[in-house]
Amino acid sequence: MIVLAVLIGRGAGLFGGGVPSAKLADDARLESPEPTPAPVPPVITPDAPTMVPKPVGAIGNATLATMAPDAASRGTGTATAAAADAPAAPAGELAQSMPAVDADRFASLLAMVQTRTSELQIGSAMAALEQLRALPLDGAQRATLVPAARELENALASACAGIVAALRQGEVLAAHREAVRLLADRQDLVEPALRLTLAPLATFANVLAIPTRNGSTWPLPKAITKDRLVRTQTGNGTQLLSGRVVDSRSDELTLRVQGPHGVTWPTVRAVECEPAEASPAEAIELGLVALHAGNGLLARLWLACANSRSGAEASDRAAQLAELLR
Repeated sequence: MIVLAVLIGRGAGLFGGGVPSAKLADDARLESPEPTPAPVPPVITPDAPTMVPKPVGAIGNATLATMAPDAASRGTGTATAAAADAPAAPAGELAQSMPAVDADRFASLLAMVQTRTSELQIGSAMAALEQLRALPLDGAQRATLVPAARELENALASACAGIVAALRQGEVLAAHREAVRLLADRQDLVEPALRLTLAPLATFANVLAIPTRNGSTWPLPKAITKDRLVRTQTGNGTQLLSGRVVDSRSDELTLRVQGPHGVTWPTVRAVECEPAEASPAEAIELGLVALHAGNGLLARLWLACANSRSGAEASDRAAQLAELLR
């Protein structure tokens, strides 16, 4: 629950800079710029330097009017010194002086955020939101953006919470399948949120990285015990098949599967299996199986599952796996 509160707040970075949603709504009421007074024409005399007014909104009050080239050639330097000493205009005044983004472009980008969110293309929705936030928005546009950003944050938090719930139930293959789908769309934006969600179960620098051996020897996984009921993925990972282990090695299993048309004996990869109600020790061994198979994400999910299981206790093998995946 703590992690979801962070994600629904500013943890996912959807509003940027930690600005609360309420602040965005306040900005919508305070955003109207004050009217700019009309410039006063300079008085030109034969002995006075010609003053050339610059456009209103230029950076720095002193640059609103600067010396013309003919005055500079006289060596007065008065306006130059004033420009150097005058304070720069506050950033808020500069933002107010910028024209708001075109209404049609704003509506198009907002629709993209909403559509991608509804289609659960979370990364693409986050990218569109960041693009929209980078534009000069007026108060009304900023207020309109708040509900869409909140909906996106909720969708991201819900997807990450579903992965954690599956891990706590021992459904690691389903959690892995959902994590792969989530990370396939703008991994650079989504991965930090998933890593933050898993933090209460296990801490990682990156959920996908594969550690380098550097001459070290990784622990070999122990085989799943015979007659153990396991599930395995079929149909391109979209379906699960249950069977009993009749022969077991660290990388492969032979199962006895009772189907509607009789018994089959498929041989499957251990990395594609999960024991029913896996114990913490079994989860650690399958994390090592995934690590040796080159699947860093699945290895981390098994470690998180092991840490979430009731009665989980620290062991040397759990510590070794955690150190390798840190």
